[in-house]
Amino acid sequence: HWIHDRDLINGSALSGRGIRLGLHHDRRSGIGAVDFRAVDVVDVGPCCNWNTLMTVHWGIAGTGRIASDFARDLTNIADAQLVAVGSRSIDSARTFASTRNIPRAHGSIAELAHDPDIDVVYVAGIHPVHREQAILMMQNGKHVLVEKPLSSRLDEADAFVAASEEARAKAGTVTLMAYMKRFDPGYQYAQRIVRPLADQGEIRFVEAHHIHSRNERYMDYFPVFRATDIPASARDAARAEHEANLLHALGSTPDRQVAAAFGGMMGSSIHDVYALSGLLGRPVAISNAEVWDDGHCWRAMFE
Repeated sequence: HWIHDRDLINGSALSGRGIRLGLHHDRRSGIGAVDFRAVDVVDVGPCCNWNTLMTVHWGIAGTGRIASDFARDLTNIADAQLVAVGSRSIDSARTFASTRNIPRAHGSIAELAHDPDIDVVYVAGIHPVHREQAILMMQNGKHVLVEKPLSSRLDEADAFVAASEEARAKAGTVTLMAYMKRFDPGYQYAQRIVRPLADQGEIRFVEAHHIHSRNERYMDYFPVFRATDIPASARDAARAEHEANLLHALGSTPDRQVAAAFGGMMGSSIHDVYALSGLLGRPVAISNAEVWDDGHCWRAMFE
């Protein structure tokens, strides 16, 4: 969520540099983006003064469609510069960089993490790697904006929080989940109206619909470069991570349709759960759920 400028400065050990978070919102398109800005700190006190804005150097971990959108929108921020992209595939990284005028392409996420010219990294790879890659960036002194979902496991989320607190104490690094809806003026207006009603018990039922095309149609509409040089070991590791998450969440013999819906639930339904949590408060239980159409459709009811 929103972190106050003064809190960031007081927690920063970056030789007089702080990081300011803000929102750039295009009222025509409705697109918003979180903005990390580096600033010189003139007076670190109860009322901080700000001097000249400085360019913040960004890196992106991942080369998918969301990463592509982010790279495009980052060009609208005058004091942000995208200097590097990292991927498990050097071909994918080079293609991504060459088509977006990014100076450097790294063939591994570790190389990106060790790039000395990067201030903040946007972690935008596949779901199972978000937490691991975000922690790697923090351990190397990078500020982190990490895509949702952070993890499908509570123990992994706890480990991420612990790592972010340690990095904050050590190097003043800032971590934030890339859920721009919380910064959307329209959503914030809805919060001011709906949340008091929810707290008073006047809202009894909310129904949310999330419509998403099948993946093959989605990829036809949003074409991305399909790398062929990803090592088999990396593919096997990602598959093993996914299976481990399934085992942890659903047990050793999950229903076939439920297992098929797992990725979509974490990747798409998280939007609905997170948006409603901000409006109504955190749910306390899942009262029922159903899955059909070979895992392409699902419904859940929260209390």
